[in-house]
Amino acid sequence: MPEEKQTGFLDQLAQARGLTLEMQREGVVNFSIGAHEANDGAMLESVVTLARREIPWSPPKLAAVQAATTRKNALPVAVADLPCGPAAFTEALVELPEEADAQRRSLYEATAYLPFPDGRNLAILTLTTTAVDAREQCRDIHRGMAEMVSFDNPLPEEFKAQIPESEVEASVRAVFG
Repeated sequence: MPEEKQTGFLDQLAQARGLTLEMQREGVVNFSIGAHEANDGAMLESVVTLARREIPWSPPKLAAVQAATTRKNALPVAVADLPCGPAAFTEALVELPEEADAQRRSLYEATAYLPFPDGRNLAILTLTTTAVDAREQCRDIHRGMAEMVSFDNPLPEEFKAQIPESEVEASVRAVFG
């Protein structure tokens, strides 16, 4: 790398590291970025995050509703029973500062709150996109992703036997079967 570009690169690297640490503090365990072409040829971006947050024990449906209603500037959309259990959905229109992007000042954000069966953890699945005008389609895509969430171990049985079950999983299995 040319010497005159090293400082700028190192500054960007430091910003990326800071963002990574912030996501880690927020419990983000998966982060995906997408770029899509709109019907008019414009480029649309999206970000999907999956976070895990510890919560005080509460019944799953109550935990989902509480998490959804404590979020500022988000509108509750639905509470649903999914294959993985209860979920609460919110959506928000996030306004960006003018200096962030003069052309796109708004983002659409859909969030699903999915309590773990143990009642002590919450999975938070968020889809954020610049496709503000495609809210209905984004809402459907987000709902489809939430419906695919599973708290079951996906490994084949021969591998499950090699990985010990956690105390939490064992206690939940003892109570709920």
